[in-house]
Amino acid sequence: MYGNDWLWTELGTGDGTLRATPGSDGLLQAKFPTYRLVDGSLTVSANRLDGTSNGVQVDVPGGYGATGFQAVGVSFPAPGCWSITESISGHSLTFVVKVVAAP
Repeated sequence: MYGNDWLWTELGTGDGTLRATPGSDGLLQAKFPTYRLVDGSLTVSANRLDGTSNGVQVDVPGGYGATGFQAVGVSFPAPGCWSITESISGHSLTFVVKVVAAP
């Protein structure tokens, strides 16, 4: 788990590696269980740090209420080093992961 006073997320590994599942569309798909400790609408962005890459897709589905658990899906166009920022009510949580294709 990684977080602050407003947001927590589970990355699945202790070494910063995010194993993403290759989709039929060629994107590497990953899900983050996020926990919101304040009311608000969650937004998520991702930027590649070790190169250029366009086409990242983020899915923050509705139906989870204003606080507590929120599923987040991110589809990466390429493996590499990515910075992900989750934001809620003027507060944010940023973390960096190495995205690799899951075997």
